[in-house]
Amino acid sequence: MENRLIKLKIQNLRKTLGYTQESMASKIGMSTNSYSQIERGKTVLVSNRLSDIAKALNTTPEELLLGYAPKEDLTDKIAAVESFYKEKVAKMESENKIARVELEAEIQRLKATLESKDSIIGVLKESLNRYNL
Repeated sequence: MENRLIKLKIQNLRKTLGYTQESMASKIGMSTNSYSQIERGKTVLVSNRLSDIAKALNTTPEELLLGYAPKEDLTDKIAAVESFYKEKVAKMESENKIARVELEAEIQRLKATLESKDSIIGVLKESLNRYNL
């Protein structure tokens, strides 16, 4: 990107963020006159000033020079998120297995109780039938 386009990009970003030339100059530690010369294209930017300007505008030197931000390598972030959710899924599966075993035991206990009650009902019916004759 040529110097003319860089100065326009800096000027547009500064205005979008609501900064004055004075506040920008203050943010990057230079005089207002020197900063003004950058925006007018009178001063060719050097790398340390470009980094200061990019930081003050919440962007990167690459964004100012190239007009776009280079893609960030997200491999480590994706791996961390994947690991986090794999651990959560494993924990949930474990908790689910424990709950299932507990529920199955409760079902067996209730079935045994029901069988016991059915047996008592059967005995009572037989007794009733003997007395009704």
